[in-house]
Parts: sequence; structure tokens; C-alpha cells
Amino acid sequence: MSTRWPAWTGGTNCATGSWWRSDVPRISGDSIAEHVARQEEAVVQAAIRLFTERGAAQVTMADIATEVGLARNSLYRYFPDKSHIVATWFRREMGPLKEAGETVAAGEGRAVDRLADWVVLHLGYLSTPEHRRMLQAVTATDVMPAPLRREIADGHEQLYQSLVQILADLGTTSELVTRLIVSMVRTGADMVGDTHPLDSVAGDVVRAVLAVARS
Repeated sequence: MSTRWPAWTGGTNCATGSWWRSDVPRISGDSIAEHVARQEEAVVQAAIRLFTERGAAQVTMADIATEVGLARNSLYRYFPDKSHIVATWFRREMGPLKEAGETVAAGEGRAVDRLADWVVLHLGYLSTPEHRRMLQAVTATDVMPAPLRREIADGHEQLYQSLVQILADLGTTSELVTRLIVSMVRTGADMVGDTHPLDSVAGDVVRAVLAVARS
């Protein structure tokens, strides 16, 4: 009795010797990239949820894998460790803020008004719960590799280039003045809370910043 095999509908790549079937769907490069991007986004969002609930120091890669519905080994295909997830979170948060600061700096209004707008923009973001959670995750990741720590430090420095541009338009090129203003904005952001509304803190910080910039 002879065996009847299904009709072959594929072919062979003569150069490589590999075979293919025409009835098997192929995944394009774009589809693979989209799949990876979706999985990475799912991992980051799962990690953020866990960091928020437990604190980053108490969350393991196994916890994140379970939250997102991946085997632990599969998770490592996307991120080698927790610090790389935190760094990805940082990039996604800082990118839009950097662009917004550059837009303010490039505006056509008076430099003093652009400086006030820059302060309000950054104060508003730095005082959000989202930023505070991210900052806690960064500081809680003790084993973050040196290159990632440098990247995060450089990312903060890049945020302030738009401030440097505005101060230059005011005739101020002092690095000390720049760092004083950054410090005042950070301190103001730390103060924002139930007893210190954002609007009230923003007014005080803007007045202090303008006084320093004009001195």
C-alpha cells in the first residue's frame, strides 16, 4: 500500500538549501518589529503597575513576567534586567518634556516670558505622581549599569539645554545661574502637595527664578 503525501506547494532556495511552503504565512520584518514593540510596551506598563503598587525595589523580573503573561525566559528576550526597563520608562517620559521645553525656548515672545513658561512647564511635570514614581524607580535600582546611569544623567542635562538657550537670550551664560534655577524648580516640585498647591508654588518659584536671572 503506497502512502499518499499532500501535494507540495512550496519550493527550495537553491542558494541556501532552505525550504518553504507557499501555504504557510510569512511574517514580514515590519510585523516582527511591531510585535516586539507591542511586547516591550506591555512589559513596561506591567512593570510600572508593579512599581507603583510595591515599589521598584520589591519587584523582580519574575513578578513582571507573571504580570504581563510571559515565561520568565521569554521576558529576557526584550529586557536583560529590571534596570533596562526603568531606563526605557525614563526615555519615554523625558522625550516629550524635552521637546516641549525646546518649543518654549524657540518661541517668539520675550525671553523673560519664555523663562517663566519654561519654569511652569517643568515644575508642573516634575511634581506629577508619574514622575515621582519614575524617580523612585531609578533611585531604587541599585544595580543599574554605569552606562544606563550616565544615560539618565545625560538625559537630565539635555532637558536643561532649552533653559540655557533662554538664559542666553537674556544675556546670561553663567552655569551657576542655570544650576540655581534647576535646583529651585526641583525644590518647588518637591514642595507641591496638599498643603502647597501647584499654582501657589509656581508663582513663588517663577518670581525667585526671575530675580536670579536678572541679578
